[in-house]
Amino acid sequence: MCIRDRWYQRRVRGQHCGFRMRPEVDVSLSDQGKLGGGGGRKAVVLVLLVFFVSILIAVVNHAHEVHHTRAREFAQNRGLTTHRQSLTKITTDNLVELTQQYFRAWNAHDQNQIMDLHANQSTLQDWTVRLGPTNHEVARGIGALWANSPRIQIRVLDIYVLKPTLTCVASIEVVVDEETRLKVSDLIQYNDDGKIVGLNAYLAS
Repeated sequence: MCIRDRWYQRRVRGQHCGFRMRPEVDVSLSDQGKLGGGGGRKAVVLVLLVFFVSILIAVVNHAHEVHHTRAREFAQNRGLTTHRQSLTKITTDNLVELTQQYFRAWNAHDQNQIMDLHANQSTLQDWTVRLGPTNHEVARGIGALWANSPRIQIRVLDIYVLKPTLTCVASIEVVVDEETRLKVSDLIQYNDDGKIVGLNAYLAS
């Protein structure tokens, strides 16, 4: 009996005894794809989700940028300046030093520096006179005051910043001479460049 016949007889006897020979497993590439299909679909869904989320973020960022651009254009077209823009050149923390610098120039009777610290279009008003509307008139008027009172000086008592505006209040004592001292409050307004655009002096009662 040849080898093939003996193998066939064993196979037939195995079927009669109630069991079958285990077939050889041959899994093709297409079957492997079917077995792992669940994981593959999850990966594809995840990639698509990340893609759409990134697009959504880009759209939202673009919308915010367009909104801020239009807001800036709106303000510029109407001569307005937002608080954030105004602080690009000067901050409220600088106002104290700028005000101290102004009074140092005032006590030095430096007319040119006073003119430089005022904006081209600026005014100064106290309880007796109004100077302006340019820095030349303001400086010339202060110079006339110095000429009439050569010993006049200002002593700074305190400086308050009115945040978030570019305005401060200086509490000062004007020493005209040994006998004359005046308590005054100066309301000083600055522009974006740190120049004084308005100074209003109020005599304390």
